[in-house]
Amino acid sequence: MPSNISTPSENAAAAGLKLVDSAPESGDEIVTDTSSTTAPMPLAGDREGDSDSRRVPLWMLVVALILGVVVIGWQAQLASELEAEVAGLERQIDRSQALVEAQGAHLGEIRGGVYELSDQLDGLRALIDAGPHRGAVELPESTPASPITPTTP
Repeated sequence: MPSNISTPSENAAAAGLKLVDSAPESGDEIVTDTSSTTAPMPLAGDREGDSDSRRVPLWMLVVALILGVVVIGWQAQLASELEAEVAGLERQIDRSQALVEAQGAHLGEIRGGVYELSDQLDGLRALIDAGPHRGAVELPESTPASPITPTTP
């Protein structure tokens, strides 16, 4: 029956890790790492050569400066175009607000007319509801009424 229990060194080896302070167990091979993580220190003369190779040429700085100026100019032009567009849109908003106010005033006049018409209709309804008996004009008594005489054949 195989055992599923593994030793810590086997687990570390399976994960690709190395144990630093562990002693090799019997039957294990000792693995030595021959790669060095430190490089030899450069000589003083080598350091000067590296700084010359890292130095940016003057023409590259001039080109970068010219490109920066061009980009800033382009951005300034775009900003002025956008400002002009914003000013135009603000004028359109002002005109639209004036139209809305004019329409509001016109609707106010229409509402006033509708309210007057409604009051007149209410007055007419009141007259109709009063009927001919209550609101009829009586004739003066001085005028003689013509008698209606029935005719007999």
